[in-house]
Amino acid sequence: MFAIIDNPSNAVEWALAEMINRPEVMQKAIDELDMVVGKERLVQESDISQLNYLKSCIREAFRMHPYHPFNPPHVAMADTTVAGYTIPKGSHVILSRFGLGRNPKIWVEPLEFRPERHLNHWEEGLSRDLTWYLGNNDVDCKDAAGIHLDEASWRSQYRSPGEQNWPCSS
Repeated sequence: MFAIIDNPSNAVEWALAEMINRPEVMQKAIDELDMVVGKERLVQESDISQLNYLKSCIREAFRMHPYHPFNPPHVAMADTTVAGYTIPKGSHVILSRFGLGRNPKIWVEPLEFRPERHLNHWEEGLSRDLTWYLGNNDVDCKDAAGIHLDEASWRSQYRSPGEQNWPCSS
């Protein structure tokens, strides 16, 4: 039905681009990786549960730049009302993830990359996986695009446009 589907590597690029433009966010993610994983090895699946800030960065990137612009079509099983709109039984419903992720009625400053807005989810034990963003209940956090970021990309030196020299790691 929809031919426009981005791929996970583009989602990773968006996450990195957002973090490059917010050096303090990039540094927090690097500091968390260094604290949990160290500099001598790559991220392991067992580390993921402790990388809450990095998971929040990924979640925020998926909110702003979903790699599926729409949820799969659904059919209303009964007459229902959503946000004041009546949806008759049998109607086909398609949600725009792009629109939901940037809606100022849902998100404070929706065009700002702010991973901190998701931290309470991890601390309170809510939404431990990224399926809301991926749209597939068979995909869990370890399969999410951002989890498999190569350690070298995190430790490379990235700069915002116009920035002279900003090393991401010491």
